[in-house]
Amino acid sequence: MFKASFWIIVVLFCGTSTAKSNQQWHRILILNDINRSYGSVGYSEPVKKMVSHAINQWQVSYVISPGDLVAGQSLKLNSQQLHAMWAGFEQQILSQFRSNNIPFFLP
Repeated sequence: MFKASFWIIVVLFCGTSTAKSNQQWHRILILNDINRSYGSVGYSEPVKKMVSHAINQWQVSYVISPGDLVAGQSLKLNSQQLHAMWAGFEQQILSQFRSNNIPFFLP
């Protein structure tokens, strides 16, 4: 069973004013701690569904992630495993936002 405490999702609604006093609202998704076990190249179904929901229902404007996108903290992982983990992130998560022209920011 997936525990929601392992990942954090926050959607912020930020308004900006223009010279004509029109407000433009932006939805900012803060995405953190979505990885699985050390060396995993895949993401859980709830995470994949959340990404789809953020794009299609929430219609987020931007994504900001403080980290914990892959579980590469183990010293037992080699460079091929680390590369595979980042490739998995690119294919399963990041590409979804990119294909919808949603900027993804990492600090």
